[in-house]
This record gives sequence, structure tokens and C-alpha cells, in this order.
Amino acid sequence: MKPKSHFTFCLFLLFPLFLFAMEPKAGNQITINEPVEDDLYLAGSEVGLNAKISGDVVVACSELKVRDTITQDLIAAMGDMTLSGYVGDDVRIFTGTVDINNSIGGDLIVFGGEVEFREGYTVGGDLVVFGGSVAIAGAVAGKVRIYGGEVAFDGQAMGDMEVYTDQFELNGTVAGKAKLVADDIGLGKNARIEGPVRYWTAAGEIDFGAVASNATYDPTLADERDTSWDGFSGWGFFLLSFLSSALLALLLIFLFGRYFERSAQHVQTAWMRSFAYGVLYVIGVPVAIVVLLVSVIGIPIGLLSLAIYIFTIVFAPTIASVVYAYCTDQYYDKGWSNGILLLVAMALYIVLWLIMLIPFIGWLAGTVAIGIGIGALLMRQKSTAEPALNP
Repeated sequence: MKPKSHFTFCLFLLFPLFLFAMEPKAGNQITINEPVEDDLYLAGSEVGLNAKISGDVVVACSELKVRDTITQDLIAAMGDMTLSGYVGDDVRIFTGTVDINNSIGGDLIVFGGEVEFREGYTVGGDLVVFGGSVAIAGAVAGKVRIYGGEVAFDGQAMGDMEVYTDQFELNGTVAGKAKLVADDIGLGKNARIEGPVRYWTAAGEIDFGAVASNATYDPTLADERDTSWDGFSGWGFFLLSFLSSALLALLLIFLFGRYFERSAQHVQTAWMRSFAYGVLYVIGVPVAIVVLLVSVIGIPIGLLSLAIYIFTIVFAPTIASVVYAYCTDQYYDKGWSNGILLLVAMALYIVLWLIMLIPFIGWLAGTVAIGIGIGALLMRQKSTAEPALNP
């Protein structure tokens, strides 16, 4: 087994302990006004951190405002973010827009639509950005790697730089070497690159003048640009998939929570039967749909059944993750709120996909886990005629 496989397997085994140890908070609006001497896990609509957090912070919300210090890591997924407090270690965020106006002690990794890092502040490690519009005016102690639609770099890169974009404007300094791949490259009066430069533009060679003493036009970088954007598209697809799954999980928990809560009991008491029901659904439903479609009177029902079947197969990992979130809540007798259940479900969703990345064994284990989750819902449907909606 490869090291990554070892890591993923251990993560899977230890994940329930992690859930048991953490004390998450959830709600529509969450404001932290008192210092916290521990890690903090939050899920809500609007989150404000107005006091020092002496530990890691993990957040899922629509809007996040950090106004005080976080001594360790910040991991967040949100719509909009304003980071005005210092973060002592790494920052990893998925966001629509982010405005960073304080320093970061470690690495900064951002997946966002609009990303701005303001002048006067420093990233102590590497900077990695996947964004639509990226504006960097601060200093970066490590390497800079940016994928974007429009990128403006007015800051200081103390290490090497790689940029893959449509439009790149450089008006800052780079202490190391640089690889610049863009349809168009603009050089400002303050631009300076100390190391060697390899570049490609759609228009061909450009005059770097006093910006760089050793600049080489490399037409082969055009292919590398396409490959790099393929990687960016892959991350974009993952982010879109994750956000879609989060929305579905939110609806399932808030609308059908009682149904999932009772279905989760079947996983603990009859997981083998749950798996059998899941296999029967995957194999048997397509046969029934074909029978309906070949008969004229059954075509409308067959088409509707086909749409529902495709939906459940595509989102099966999400549906199963919600079932297992309720299982975890019941097993540890935590009594989590809907917000915490959503946070746990999405964490389990990520773990499930990590497991399924392991060749064969991981895929098999993930398939079995999904089958048990889906089967538990079917067993619940069979055993009762109660309405699925919460009272």
C-alpha cells in the first residue's frame, strides 16, 4: 500500500475519534466575542470571529469575518470572506470572494472567484491561488503559484513565481526565477524579476527591458498552459461538486431529517441487510425501468423513474454521507443540531471520496459504504408509511 493509501486508511479509522473529540458550534449567526483556548469548529450563515482563537479554526458558512488572531490553521468554505486578523499558520479557503488585509504565518491556499491580498502584509510561506480575478499587493516569503483569469501582482515575491492566466499585469518584484504563461503580459514601471524568466504570450515575444536581464520566450509553454488549466478545471469541478453536494445535504437534513435519523438505525442494527437492499436498488431498478419503457402506458412512469434513479446514483455519496452523519450522532449520543450534522456530513463526504481514490480496495470499500447508506433508506421506506418530512 502506498504512503497516501496508508494515510487515507488511517484517516478513515481515526475520523470517528476526531468527531467525538471536537465540540463544534452551529447556528444562523455565530459571533465569537470571548477568547477560545482550543480548536474551533463552526457552521452557520454568518460567522464573525472578534476574539483570539488559540488553535485551529474550521468554518463552513455563507459569510466569514475574522477580526482577531487565529494562532494555528484556518480552513474555511464560504461565499464571502474578510480576513482582518492575523493567522499564525496555514490558511486554506474555498470562497466566492476574499479580502485579506493582515499577515499569515504559513501558506495561503485559495480557491475563489475574486481574491485580493492587500499591501503591507506578508504570507510567511507559499502562496497558491486558483481564482477568476486575483490581485496581490502584499509580500510572499515563499513561492508564488497563481492560476487565474485576470492576475495583477504588485507585491514582493521572495521566492520563485509561476503564473498561468489570460491577462497578467506585473508591477511588483520577484527575487527568484519566474515562469509566466499568459495570453497577454503587461509590465509596470515598478516591475522587476531578479532571476531568469521563461515566458509565453499569444502575441509572441515581448521586450522585458530593465525588468529582467535574462528573459526567454518559450513557445512550448503554450502546451503547459493547457495542461495546467486542465488541472485547474479539475479542482473547479471538485469545488462545484462539493458545493452542490453541500446544498443537497442541507436540504436533506432540514426537510427529511427525521427520515434519515430513523434510517441510520438500520445501519447499526442490520448493515448487511441494508447493503443487500442497496445492491437490489442499483441492479433491480434499471430492469424495472426498461420494462416500463417498452410498454406504451408505462413510458411516463419509466422516464420519471429513470430521472430519479440517475439523480440518486449521481448524488449517492452525498446521500450516504448524510446517513452516516446521523449514525455518528447516534453512536456517540451527541444530539447534534442540523448545522453540525451538515458539517459532519460534508466531512464524511470528503473522507469517502478520499477512500475511493485508493485503487480497487478503496473503490470497493466506498461502494459498499454507499450501498449500505442507500439500502438503509430503502429499509426505512419499507418498514413504515410515516411521512418523510419533519414535523
